[in-house]
Amino acid sequence: GQIVVGVLLFQDLCIVPFLLLLPVLAAGGVASGGEGGLLAMARAGLALVAFYAVSRFLLPRVLEYAARMRSREVFTMVAFLVVVGSAVIAEWIGLTLSVGAFVGGLVLSASPYAHQLFAEVIPLRGLLLGVFFIAVGMLFDPAVAADSAGGIAAYAAAVILLKAGLVVAIVALVLRQGLRLAILSGLALAQTGEFSFVLAAEAARIGLLSPSLQQIFVAGSIVTLVATPFLIEWSPRLASRLVSAADRAGGAPDAEREPTFRDHVALVGFGFAGKTLGRVLRARGIAYAAVEANAAAVAEAVERGEPVVFGDATRRAILERVGVPRSRLVVIAISDPIATREVAAAVRRLAPEVPIVARTRYVDQVDDLARAGASHVIAEEIESTLQLLVETLRRFGVPEESLFRFVSELRDEGYEFLRTPETILDPWLAELLEEVAAHWVELPAGFAGEHSLASLDVRARSGATVLAIDRDGQVQSNPPVDLPLRGGDRLLALGPPEAIERLEALLGVAEAE
Repeated sequence: GQIVVGVLLFQDLCIVPFLLLLPVLAAGGVASGGEGGLLAMARAGLALVAFYAVSRFLLPRVLEYAARMRSREVFTMVAFLVVVGSAVIAEWIGLTLSVGAFVGGLVLSASPYAHQLFAEVIPLRGLLLGVFFIAVGMLFDPAVAADSAGGIAAYAAAVILLKAGLVVAIVALVLRQGLRLAILSGLALAQTGEFSFVLAAEAARIGLLSPSLQQIFVAGSIVTLVATPFLIEWSPRLASRLVSAADRAGGAPDAEREPTFRDHVALVGFGFAGKTLGRVLRARGIAYAAVEANAAAVAEAVERGEPVVFGDATRRAILERVGVPRSRLVVIAISDPIATREVAAAVRRLAPEVPIVARTRYVDQVDDLARAGASHVIAEEIESTLQLLVETLRRFGVPEESLFRFVSELRDEGYEFLRTPETILDPWLAELLEEVAAHWVELPAGFAGEHSLASLDVRARSGATVLAIDRDGQVQSNPPVDLPLRGGDRLLALGPPEAIERLEALLGVAEAE
């Protein structure tokens, strides 16, 4: 997602120089246009710089004045007029409406009022997006498209293959994010960008595109847009097959370069969860080796001397590199659910006997991970719900031991109760919360020293049994019933929740007396 959004933003930025180059191309290019083409391009560039400089210093002052008026309607109107005015002024000085609106948006995004502006524009985003696609549809001429079906098919195929291939090469070779992420990113970006319609419309207006070529572009672009959801849906399976084929073609890793990890924990993912687990393992003297697909994170970890290697953990060679077949445990701590499932399957094929602990975000992914080979699945959605249950029941006096057993049983049965909301809590689970448990009760600091267990008649009046007394760090088991109690003493009491509550109330009454 981060890679795709980054490329999309870069595409949007490229619209400015491309629009500036269109008049040069219309004049026959820099080479044939000579000084005229160079002067036109220089004038457009200077106009753009001047427009940006004026906008940079003028627009924030206008927004500040509008904000001081403390009128939401005025602020919204000024924000709207700023964008429209930027587009109109840009066209007046020789640029285009699109360049003006885009530069105006860039300037506004850097202002202190960017968040409020964004909130004002949000309601218009869906409406304007609909207008954009309606406009694209109005450009489409079915009759002309039918006559150019071959050209449309060739255009769509060329855009999808060439653009996806270029993105794959950049992500895999330049950004070094691995082949799998490169394929996913490439297929997600295989469509014609929305600013290309602006570019094509301007090119047609100045005579660079003939009507027939423009129709091929519009129809072919629509084909790529329609194909995008299907390409994204198919991309995980295609990426898995291509990565597997690359593994088979690449062969086994060099045995001399492979680290000799053994009886360790193999961590897949070295983000926040992986780093935290690694710190704890290191503190306990437990060996571990991690694989991470973020090159920057790997470089930082290596500088700290941590055993982290760069690579895509869905590939067999990378798993062998961190010694998965010889590990005692594999922990998958990545946030991509598809990749988590594929890594679990790859680990299970490579090391059938090694336990796998996998993290996932949602409860509906637990079964898929279990079928893929995970020995134990930790669902963040479920664990957060368990924490809510524990904190709520703790407030109502349920002992810690009962809560611990209750949560442990829920985990052992695979979160069955939480995964089927329509079912009623099993009686035996409910009984766990009612079982007798030991609980520490601390006497108030001002507790009088004249009372003892016998004088308070603790057993008869509360129903709880005091097993031990902790006084100044010294624990006395089976304390005498006539032992005077002091403020700050901690009593280890055994009994059901209601008995513990009565004991606490009794101690409060004794304090008041």
